[in-house]
Amino acid sequence: MKYAPVVCLILGVAVGAAVVIAAFAVWHPACEAGNTALSPEEVEYFRAATKAMQRLETMLKSAEAELTEVSAEAEEACLMSDLQTLRSQIELYRVQHNDRYPGQGAGETVEDVDPADFVADLTGMTNAAGTTDPDDGEVYYGPYLRSFPTNPFVDGPAGAQVTIGSGPVPPDRTTGWYFDTNTGVLHAGDAEHSDL
Repeated sequence: MKYAPVVCLILGVAVGAAVVIAAFAVWHPACEAGNTALSPEEVEYFRAATKAMQRLETMLKSAEAELTEVSAEAEEACLMSDLQTLRSQIELYRVQHNDRYPGQGAGETVEDVDPADFVADLTGMTNAAGTTDPDDGEVYYGPYLRSFPTNPFVDGPAGAQVTIGSGPVPPDRTTGWYFDTNTGVLHAGDAEHSDL
């Protein structure tokens, strides 16, 4: 019943709107006649409408809290899906490029992987040597990704940036992704999800 808050929200807004419209319909004719004094029945009606609006406010606050939780879960699921896609495409690139990683040129070691070339190699087309010269007549591979994904837990443009390093993800990471040259594994760059 994770979507129950959405249903409550919709029903709450509908009920709240109906109460306000009904209250206005009762109150408005008295104001038009220049009579601002309310009868005891109208006063009681407004008290009931006020209580209904207070209940509606409580329901909406509860729904907001649950929707925020669902949103965080959706972002984490998106991150895990992006990681799975990125890791599989990196491995496919490696198979098609003679055991080299994206951003690793011919004759270079994995420690020489360049972050900009890493992204360009996954989002562009390259031959088996990792070059992008379209006139060489060789078979081209890729693109492996339409665009490089953004880590939803890193704000701004840094969420799509890749940092290259050796060893575990540093705890102070502020970029979207971290490629470990020791293991050849891409990790989420934010501290909370770096162990995924």
